[in-house]
Amino acid sequence: MRAVADSYHERVLIGEIYLPIERLVSYYGANGNGVHLPFNFQLLTLPWNARQIDRAINDYEGALPRDGWPNWVLGNHDRPRIATRVGRAQARVAAVLLLTLRGTPTMYYADELGLCDVAIPEARMQDPQGLGHGPQFSRDPHRTPMPWDDSRNGAFTMATTCRWRPMATSSPTSVNTKRRAVWWRSTWVDGSSRWRSTSVKVPFCSAPMAIVTANASAAP
Repeated sequence: MRAVADSYHERVLIGEIYLPIERLVSYYGANGNGVHLPFNFQLLTLPWNARQIDRAINDYEGALPRDGWPNWVLGNHDRPRIATRVGRAQARVAAVLLLTLRGTPTMYYADELGLCDVAIPEARMQDPQGLGHGPQFSRDPHRTPMPWDDSRNGAFTMATTCRWRPMATSSPTSVNTKRRAVWWRSTWVDGSSRWRSTSVKVPFCSAPMAIVTANASAAP
């Protein structure tokens, strides 16, 4: 696969690979001839604990092959959204972490808005995993449409269209792209500005990384 990808101009291979880090990094291949980015899903499953995340970052950086380019994934379609897992306030912290770690960041759509999972009635369930094993296994709640504005279907589709999945209910506390967020400190504002900084300042994300440990007495 790598040989085929390399025969084209500026192509990248990304592997959706759920494995422990010591096995995951083997997919970079001998001499870097494997997958460019074997997805690093640790942030999806780690407890939201600074010390555990610190250890995971160091372990991952230490396991990378010499030419392996790091990457971090904050959310995807298989796991509850970051705002559901840790709360909207901490989701902003998570976005800062994602966008300042060395390597390529991957953010799931609408996580930059602080969108939470949406409760899906069993009758509207679509996910085969939920249909086959029970509602508690359904991934539908974190696969709802992107909310673009306050209209009936959030401008995701026409207002008269019956959507595949329900959307988050529009309310004074709901979020969408047009509103960005009801809080004056929105995740979208922080996230979009940091996206711009990481995309422009290439040396920032490629330079050696050092983790600064906070004073233990100041930790919550």
